[in-house]
Amino acid sequence: MRSELLKFIGFFFLSYLFCILILTQSFLSNSSYAFIRSMVVFSVKAALPSAHIEGQIYKDISTGQIDHSSMYLVYGNPYLVQKAIEDARAAGLSEVSVPTKSVRFKLFEMFLVPLFFLISIFLATNIQLKTKWKGLVWSLLILGMFLFLRCIFLVLYHISSEQIGIYELSESAMGNLSWLVSVFTLGFNMSLAFILWLIFGFRKSSFVNQFLSLFNTKQL
Repeated sequence: MRSELLKFIGFFFLSYLFCILILTQSFLSNSSYAFIRSMVVFSVKAALPSAHIEGQIYKDISTGQIDHSSMYLVYGNPYLVQKAIEDARAAGLSEVSVPTKSVRFKLFEMFLVPLFFLISIFLATNIQLKTKWKGLVWSLLILGMFLFLRCIFLVLYHISSEQIGIYELSESAMGNLSWLVSVFTLGFNMSLAFILWLIFGFRKSSFVNQFLSLFNTKQL
């Protein structure tokens, strides 16, 4: 039992380090972050169709350095955005001051940390290969849904707070939304990943029989 547990822990850490190592490769890193950015924009646009939504790569104002691991989710009232563009064109201006706001998303912490944790813990689990991949795919889909839901709730909260003429929620609705945003933290995402592993991985692994035999031995 002890040797199996140590093997599991060691393989988990190796898998997690391997995921981090892959991310250090610039091509794979930029591609991964670009995919996540596009999915964030797509999911928020689909959930909040009445809002002007676009994504931008984060750039540090003080250093001018681009950080692919973060992004700005830009939002606004599409009517006000379009009016600003039309007014600028009518005035013959080459630059337009668009009335938009933005919220910063740290993609590594919000997405990759819990996803890498989930992948690593499944890879380390002694389970039939077919069952392992099936459980991992379902777990990734469920975890991903919650991660994108958090983005939607966070953007909706900011839009309502700014009172730009769309999605202006009542005080009670804002209170509930604020609670949801505060719940979906990194700790919650990691806990959810662990629970998904317990459901789709642990209970179908050899650990279950070993734990049962351990308790039966103690009872005897």
